[in-house]
Amino acid sequence: MGDVVGINAGSMSVKGKYSSFEEARAVARSLNIKTRKIWRERCKTEGVPKGVPVHPDGIYKTQGWAGWKNWLGTEAALPEKESGYEPKELH
Repeated sequence: MGDVVGINAGSMSVKGKYSSFEEARAVARSLNIKTRKIWRERCKTEGVPKGVPVHPDGIYKTQGWAGWKNWLGTEAALPEKESGYEPKELH
């Protein structure tokens, strides 16, 4: 798995096998994988770090899962209109 740092075994919480959603997501993002398809391919060929599930969408469904782009850290920032942010007019 190269230079990827695993998860501290003391932080395992999901059924005693996987780490917390936030910690597993941080590890997933550190892998710099851009799509779900590439995630699946890498899981088949190289596996995943200890404590990170191959199918995070099922494991964390009710524990913070917000989609693959969020998991991989590839979601773009929302445009100002969609984010609710409106810059104040300068006088």
